[in-house]
Amino acid sequence: MKDLFIVRADDLYGRALVTKDLERDSKKTAMAITIADGWHGIMTFPLFLFVTRDLLIIGPIIAVVIAVVLNRLSNYCGAIAAANQPEKRSWSKVGLLGMILMNAVLGLLAGPGTELMMNKAALNTLKAQELIKEKILPIYQTKITRAKETVELGKQLQEQCDLKMNQFTNLKKSGSPRASSLYREIQGQWNKDESYWSSVDQQQLPLCKKAALISAQGIDELQKSEKELDNQTKASQKGELLFLQKQYSDIYADNFNQDQSIKSGEQEVKLAIQSFSNKMIKREWASLGFTFFAFAMSFITSLVAILFTITHSHRQDVADSFDPEIIKAREKFFDSVRKGIEKKARTPEVFIED
Repeated sequence: MKDLFIVRADDLYGRALVTKDLERDSKKTAMAITIADGWHGIMTFPLFLFVTRDLLIIGPIIAVVIAVVLNRLSNYCGAIAAANQPEKRSWSKVGLLGMILMNAVLGLLAGPGTELMMNKAALNTLKAQELIKEKILPIYQTKITRAKETVELGKQLQEQCDLKMNQFTNLKKSGSPRASSLYREIQGQWNKDESYWSSVDQQQLPLCKKAALISAQGIDELQKSEKELDNQTKASQKGELLFLQKQYSDIYADNFNQDQSIKSGEQEVKLAIQSFSNKMIKREWASLGFTFFAFAMSFITSLVAILFTITHSHRQDVADSFDPEIIKAREKFFDSVRKGIEKKARTPEVFIED
């Protein structure tokens, strides 16, 4: 069972010629690989556990299988690379490449994995902020956009109104009979007061009255929507989770449990990766806390293990331990010793009496 998690030192050299120094240094290399892969396994397991959480009973089993398989694969790649058998050099190169890639990927995932363990409350808040930004605030932003479009339409109609009024003034000065009809088109009948126009359908209003009405509606709608957006923003800043729970209970129920934890494990992992990445990019080391320590340790243990592996693989005594000529010479020596012993056993002893 322990072979699943521990690299055996005697897998890092052959049997042709093994010195005490080689045995000692192979143990160090095996330990470095084991520690690096073990650390990665511990730090990334929460990530696999959360990803598979939605699979209910079989989720934890799958998470354990993934963690064990990745750990064993990384150990195996390291062992192949460190041994660097002369007749399997191509496989040793593949093993070294696999070891480097596995350490790089698992080392990067160690940060989000630790974030999931140590910073769940912050991730819950991030999810609430994301929901507010994506599902709530756009409602009021859309209202503001429509209100601005209404205000812009009112401005365009007002420009047309001003142009027509200038035409009316010119026609009236010239005494043109068209002045009266143009006035009715842009201002309506002479003898109608404002109460009359308030009951007329907007599309039937004269141009200038329509422009004034639409502009007033747009400005009123814009002010109202901006105030609503400001109120919603301020209310959410007092506590995003409570804001959702009280004012948007349907959205809250779809995304959170009663204890304010995120329902979807996949979403939680995504947020952990985003949170860790953003903090690293912005160099917010203090806010990372233990997460930064876990990531740094992953980087250090990976680097040490890789350097130990490369150094071990280029040792002459490692190559000698796989040397077929030495194996043949040793077998020949032992064979001659065996034959000598057998010959001696077959030869009867002669005792000479004094």
